[in-house]
This record gives sequence, C-alpha cells and structure tokens, in this order.
Amino acid sequence: MHITKTHIFVAMIKQINSYLNKPFPSIDSTRSRIIMPISFGFFVFAFLFIFKPFGISTEDDALVITLGYGAITMIISFINNTISYYLFSTLKIDNNFTLRHNLYISIWFLFTIGLANWAYANYILESDGLNASLFVYILYTVAVGMFPMTIGAYFTERKLNKKNKETAETINTKIDNDIIEIKDTNFEFISELTDDRLIINSRDLICIKSDGNYCEFYFNNNSEIKRKILRFTMKMASEVVKNNTKIIRCHRSFFTNAEKVSKVSGTARNLSLHIDNIEFTIPVSRTNEQLVTKAIHNIHNK
Repeated sequence: MHITKTHIFVAMIKQINSYLNKPFPSIDSTRSRIIMPISFGFFVFAFLFIFKPFGISTEDDALVITLGYGAITMIISFINNTISYYLFSTLKIDNNFTLRHNLYISIWFLFTIGLANWAYANYILESDGLNASLFVYILYTVAVGMFPMTIGAYFTERKLNKKNKETAETINTKIDNDIIEIKDTNFEFISELTDDRLIINSRDLICIKSDGNYCEFYFNNNSEIKRKILRFTMKMASEVVKNNTKIIRCHRSFFTNAEKVSKVSGTARNLSLHIDNIEFTIPVSRTNEQLVTKAIHNIHNK
C-alpha cells in the first residue's frame, strides 16, 4: 500500500513538472507590457470597489482607496514587466520560456504588489480599519490576484498554441511545393578584429546564429554542413545580406535561409523553423512571424 501511494505521488510530481515545462509566451512586446498592467490594475480596482472586502466597506472614501490599490497594482505590474523582460532577454530565457517561468513571475508579482499595498495602507492611508500585517496583505493580494492571473494565463496559452499550430500547418503546406529559382549572390563576412573571413554563396548559407559579439555561420560545403565562428555582429550581418530576399531575420539572434526550412512547428511560445541535419530549431519572434511567413510563401510555387 505504501509503495502504491509513493508511485502515485511520484507520478503526480512528474505530471506537474511536465505541465510546468510546457512552452509559454513571454511578454515581449511594448503593447503587451502596457496593456497587461492596466487591465490588472483595473480588475483590482473594480473588484475591491464593488465587493469592498478586507475592511474597505467600513471606510468613507472607498472610491479613493480602491483607486489607490488599483493604481499601485498597475504601477508595480508595469515595473515588474519591464524588469522581467530585460532580465530574461539578457539571460536569453525568452526563447525557452515555460509555464514554470510564468509561475515564478506570478509569485514575484503577487509578493511585490502585496508589499506595496501593505505600505500604502499602513503608511499613507493610516486607517485602523485597513491596518494589517504584511503577511495578511500578501494573502489579500493572492486572493484577489490569482483569479485574473490564472484565467489570463490559461486562455493566453490556449489561444496562442492554437494560432501558432494553425500558422505552422499553413506554412508546411506551402513548403511542400517546389522552390522558385531566385538569383544567388555571394556574401563576404569579414571578422571585426582579424583578417579571418567567410566568402559564401547565398544558396549554401543555412543560417546565422548570434552569440554575444560573435556569430556562428552554418553552411553547406561539399554536401556537408560546416560551422564557422567569426567576431561579427548581427547588425553587420544584416548589412551583408540585406539585398537577398531568401535570407531573413526571423529572430534577434538568428538569420535563416528560407529555402532551407524543411518544416515549421508551433507552440504557445512561438513558431520554430526546422532545417534538415541541424541539431537545433530556430525560433521565430512574434514580431517577425509575418516576415517569415511571407518569405517562405514567396520562394515556393503556388
């Protein structure tokens, strides 16, 4: 009996881990980073003003008080969104963002909003009816904030997962068609600090991957895939390939040759490009989805 319970517990933990490792979209657009805090702040204000919980019903200035809670929620959420965006971008976690990361962020949001609301109630309002410990205010924040956060995350994941899978299927249908011949060009990539260089025809270039101040170039050479690393920036690469419509900037860290894409997959986080005999997939940022889709469509026969 004990062994059975242990197995059930282990299986549950594995299921939870599997669920938390599901891809989830990070907030990577300025519009989303602004709209989300406003929506969250408005929900908090509306909920507190309508239901007046946590002693608010005993206060004379309920409208002003609840507006204050809503404004604090909005400001703290905006600050947290901005910090988390730049933090995850710096650590390059945004390409591998999961529900687990979203959970960590949500916990941090609730803690900091609870802390700010506690300070607001105890040091600005100075109301005996609203005076409570920090722990209690964090519980208040969790009670009010978990609902919109959970519902928002659930529907966002479902909506984007469905959308990206449908987009991937549409592109894959196009990839099955023949490739239109496009004039090839020669590229010359010269290292910043040395005379090291790579001269390559556009038909052989597979992709360019950024790694700090260096770029990894993947290309075909005598039926083999080769890799060359140069001290080279993505801005410099953009200048070299800008006149070739096959080479597209699909992500801030990647250029890819649209001719080489063999398959596209979609998750809630993003679209990913698959290239034969390349061990990694190439992410497509949401801001570049239309560009990538158009480029692949343009090089395949109807």
